[in-house]
Amino acid sequence: RDRRRSRSPDEKEERRRRRAKMWDVDPSGNVAPPTGDGTAAVGAGAHAMAAMQQTAMMTAVLQQQAALTRRARRLHVGNLPPGLNTDAIRELFNTTMNAAKLTLDENPCVCDVHMSGDARFSFVEFRSVLECSNALVLDGMQLLGKALKVQRPNDYQAPPPGLDRVIIPQSISAVVTSSTVPNATAGILGMHGANIAAMGGNPAMAAALSAAGVGPTNSVSGLSGAALAAMSMGHGAGAGALASVGAATALGQNHMGLTRRCRRIHVGNLPLGVGLTSEMLKQFFNAALVSANLHDTSKEGDPVVDSMLGTEGKFGFIEFRTIAEATSCIALNNIELGGKQLRIERPRDYAPMPDAMLDELRKQGILGNTSISPDGKDILGTSAAPPPPAAPTSLSASTGLLGLTGLPLGGAAAAPAGPPPINTAAATPVLVLLHMISEKDAGDEAEMSDILEDAKSECQKHGKCSLLSPKPGASGAPGSAVEASAIALKVFAHFATADAALACGKELHGKQFDGRTVVASFVPEATFEELGHLPCYAA
Repeated sequence: RDRRRSRSPDEKEERRRRRAKMWDVDPSGNVAPPTGDGTAAVGAGAHAMAAMQQTAMMTAVLQQQAALTRRARRLHVGNLPPGLNTDAIRELFNTTMNAAKLTLDENPCVCDVHMSGDARFSFVEFRSVLECSNALVLDGMQLLGKALKVQRPNDYQAPPPGLDRVIIPQSISAVVTSSTVPNATAGILGMHGANIAAMGGNPAMAAALSAAGVGPTNSVSGLSGAALAAMSMGHGAGAGALASVGAATALGQNHMGLTRRCRRIHVGNLPLGVGLTSEMLKQFFNAALVSANLHDTSKEGDPVVDSMLGTEGKFGFIEFRTIAEATSCIALNNIELGGKQLRIERPRDYAPMPDAMLDELRKQGILGNTSISPDGKDILGTSAAPPPPAAPTSLSASTGLLGLTGLPLGGAAAAPAGPPPINTAAATPVLVLLHMISEKDAGDEAEMSDILEDAKSECQKHGKCSLLSPKPGASGAPGSAVEASAIALKVFAHFATADAALACGKELHGKQFDGRTVVASFVPEATFEELGHLPCYAA
């Protein structure tokens, strides 16, 4: 004790320095950086802050992309059979989409399902735009004796370029709505797909499918996705047998239902007052395709499997056994029947089949093969397409159908470039449709009546409306909104609201009508009122 007390201040300082140096070296004798408690706390805090900032940025990017794509990631599913709940619909789409290889990976593709109060329809929200678009091929799929209606909702809006494959996690999708779209910036819009993955995001949702089988309540909602997919075939098997059938097998038996929208064509301007029936229409197109050598020669039997007429008999739909034969039938546009030149075009719900399904459809023989649609390809719409082979210029009168012969078959013209996007900001209750009327049509009262009826049948799907189209020579005062140059050869549709007119405009803008591309725009309601004082066709 005395010796410690007798140490001089210099000795104490030297000892303190030596001890300090011992703590500052590692076991190898190298000088190590100080690791005091204060420094470690500061480093950990900075690291945590950086991680929080990265997470916040990634979340902000995903929220922005979720909002910008939400309207393109939702589908309206109608005509639901009774007894379904949201979980059953979610699993049905997850299982069927995965079995059909319509998903980006093997994880569930449905983020959320919203059911109507009466359970007759629902809205299904997908995690990506691409998977949502692919799901459109399920339109018409049979489930418990009902054909599901899978369509775009009325508020559909195409996503910004480059966001089709972005996967939105369910946790993000659940808190983002179309009305919460953040301000778009070029930097954030550019951070998608690989950028999110590089930031450490994991968009795949952890979910496992329930075992196939019937739940304790024996209700439809107790069935697994595989069982529901099997039920969609309508084979009449018991629930236990259905549950044992895989979704892939069930889907293989339902390819005709999945491809129906690609195998149908719309036929307009049908003759009235000649006693035309759906069976006669079916016979007519069977004879037309075979006579023009536009059918699949590798198959036996008739190319048309079904036909139907509209309530007034002015239009109909023809369903073919293959996609190629439906595509080839468009070459018959303007063929004559009963003194009328038929308008033959794709139906408005047409969508091509995803590439992932083509191999299976080829095996099933549903793609088909014709002289102008080899392997089901739509070469009619390409400018580089080879001219169709020589074909008879008219149908033989020996067919005996209505005792009429056909006019020269219409060739397939190159598809025109699409019009620029519709100006949604200028929407008013009055929608204007251009390129539906030719100068020849405008002078034919019967033809104009048919055209306005065709236009009204489409417009009324979005609400009650009235249509006007100026007669040749109709004009207001020079320089006014209704002078001849501003109103000629146009169809004006007046809706109750601007939203209804806009929804209709989005639907018809760019659609083909009698080989012409329709362009939609808007004018003030006062213009429609002024038109009412001029000579017009009305519907």
